[in-house]
Amino acid sequence: MEEAFGFNLKEAAFGKETKENCGLLIVYNVGENDKILEKALLKNIEISAEFVPALHNGQQIGNAKWGSSIAKLWKSFDGYQQLSIYYPSTKILVFGYFTSYGG
Repeated sequence: MEEAFGFNLKEAAFGKETKENCGLLIVYNVGENDKILEKALLKNIEISAEFVPALHNGQQIGNAKWGSSIAKLWKSFDGYQQLSIYYPSTKILVFGYFTSYGG
């Protein structure tokens, strides 16, 4: 997964607290000026004023308390969506392969 998003995720997240599990990487304390955020959401983003649920391996990532989201769809394949999702109010950035985003 390190290179699946067009850049080295572990290198970009260096110095940040992270959690990785089965095709999901969560990066904590990502500020609006962090370089990793620029790489994660460079173009073709979707901004939502509300929390948008994302399902990873049948489990929802986050909750409504996380607030608004900014997401980028990298690609879709075999029923999965490769996304990077940023929740500004919690400063959490998520990279992963999701079975559902939204709705």
